Amino acid sequence: MTPTETNTARATLFVRAIALLFLVALLSVIFQLDLLLASNGLLPAADRMAMDDPTRPPTLFSLSASDLMLWLVTVLGALGALVTLFGKLPRAGLALAWLAFHGVSVAGAGLFDLVADTLLIQLGLVAMAMLWAPRSPWPRRLGALLICKVMFESALHKVLGVAHDGGWLNGAAMGSFFEVAAIPGPLAPSANTLAQPVLLLVGWGVLFIELLGPFLLLGPPRVRRLIIVSWLGL
Repeated sequence: MTPTETNTARATLFVRAIALLFLVALLSVIFQLDLLLASNGLLPAADRMAMDDPTRPPTLFSLSASDLMLWLVTVLGALGALVTLFGKLPRAGLALAWLAFHGVSVAGAGLFDLVADTLLIQLGLVAMAMLWAPRSPWPRRLGALLICKVMFESALHKVLGVAHDGGWLNGAAMGSFFEVAAIPGPLAPSANTLAQPVLLLVGWGVLFIELLGPFLLLGPPRVRRLIIVSWLGL
């Protein structure tokens, strides 16, 4: 494959990966819509959007945050992500998915505005830039910069918190890390049974990957691949 073909294939893979994440995220919202954001939910979107907040960005729910609008936007967003995943109308589909999830993140502030949600919204913009400017290297560079930023900030937060909690240096943090993760794996309960030296090495490894990984991306291709795989493992 020529370099141009390789870059096109990578961009296509990235766009479809982002579409898959939007699809999963929006389906999760749909299944919890009545419980969380509907008029009788725990945090009604209509109440949130009715607040006078000059810092709140405009969304589709600025027009209406009724239950019908919530269902309409999230279902259409999921359909947009689905068609993008299969390579059909990717520009329109991804834009629709982005608008839907961005609206959910704003209307459901406190529930759907976590670091991962914000990163998905930002990477969604990068994916759309790739679709509209496929020959430009800047969308790829911006995407890499965003991921590096999140990793480095995560490591910095852990390091600065050592004065109050040394769990990331003595291995204690890893004893419960897998169980309290947003999506704990099937082996999470067994993490507590690992020997203390193993937990210590894993904790140090996480700090190393997050803190130095962004700089190691400047290294040889093999090192870059190793860092990317390590980040995916986190």
